[in-house]
Amino acid sequence: MTLIMWAIYPNEGVEIYTDTLVSTEGGEAVGETQKYIVTATKVAIAGTGGADTIEAWQAANTGSLASLDELVADAELQLPPLHDSCYPTSAISSTVFHFGWSNVHRQFVGAVQSSKNQFAPTFRLRPGLGIRPDTRSPFAPDGDAGFLALARQIQLEQNLRSNSDPDRVPIGGRLMMIDITTGGVLERSLGPI
Repeated sequence: MTLIMWAIYPNEGVEIYTDTLVSTEGGEAVGETQKYIVTATKVAIAGTGGADTIEAWQAANTGSLASLDELVADAELQLPPLHDSCYPTSAISSTVFHFGWSNVHRQFVGAVQSSKNQFAPTFRLRPGLGIRPDTRSPFAPDGDAGFLALARQIQLEQNLRSNSDPDRVPIGGRLMMIDITTGGVLERSLGPI
């Protein structure tokens, strides 16, 4: 499982936060990795669910010069067969997120595309916070320390769920932050979850 949190500021930029833990389908930690890429056009691509689909999509777009709007349109066409080739007989779902500047919407956005709806895009246009997996936490984080505290709270919630669902894959490792603005891209580690 991947933890992904985002904060959209339509005129200023978008912040994306992901964990780094890599584990087996049985939940055994096997290492850490960066779970996002940033293209040459300052579009961040991350995802949750079936890692093979997400990694293949990221690999195909690492050096991409496509805009966010072009990537989202391409994803709607290319992700269904890609996902089917990665998981031909499995019910595993994948959700891909694209974050950055949209020329169509004339603002920073997030686009969510899930195999559950054939990767049709849903755009996040309003300012606000998004979190996957869902959390029961009632507070909105403030600054880096707030996002790190929220990530730790979600990790605790997921660990409790794992007790009743042994197939649930944990989140953990370090919390990475990507800040995309008109001025550029900043990437950094905020610390261990």
